Amino acid sequence: MKTNIYHTHYCKDLDISKIDEKVKVSGWIENIRDHGGVLFLDLRDNTETLQVVSSDDSIFKGLTKEILYGKLDNM
Repeated sequence: MKTNIYHTHYCKDLDISKIDEKVKVSGWIENIRDHGGVLFLDLRDNTETLQVVSSDDSIFKGLTKEILYGKLDNM
C-alpha cells in the first residue's frame, strides 16, 4: 500500500498484529455512540469500517458525522 499524508494503512489492514503500533487512517465518520462512559466511533474508508473505542471523550471533541477529515491526537 502506498502511504500518504492522510493514512499509513487502510481500515482493512488493521488487526491484532497492529496493537501498540502507531497508525494513521482516514475516511468518514459513519457513527458516534456514547454508551455511558464508553464512546464508539465508526470510521469508514473505501475498504472497511474501523471501530475506535475510548473512555476518554476528549479525543472525540469537535468530531461529528459530517467531518471528512479529523485528527485524534491523544491516541
